[in-house]
Amino acid sequence: KVLDRLSIEGIAIWYMDDGSLYNVKYANTETTYRFRTAQCTLNTYLSEKENEVIVDWFKKKHNIIWRIVKDKGFTRLQMGTQEARKFIALIKDFIHPTMMYKTNIRVGEVIDRNTLQPIG
Repeated sequence: KVLDRLSIEGIAIWYMDDGSLYNVKYANTETTYRFRTAQCTLNTYLSEKENEVIVDWFKKKHNIIWRIVKDKGFTRLQMGTQEARKFIALIKDFIHPTMMYKTNIRVGEVIDRNTLQPIG
């Protein structure tokens, strides 16, 4: 299998190129937002069947669970906060400093609605 030759550094490079992290916020008060969850995505540009192979490999090899989602005509891999924390911990040592924003899980953080700056 090609996946068995994929190192942690290779996974990190794949994520830096085709991955994203989205912190989902909601209105906490009239003046603040709170980040509720994080959503990590890995674009594969592959079929659903091929994505199933990748999902199985990640579960067996790294105990990380992705789910397959369809979005804008593409099939991609996605995970929530708990799995994203495990995934980021696995690859973080190989993330280039300019891409560290893709590792910043902000769940629980409160920010000002106007400035979008952290409070407290």
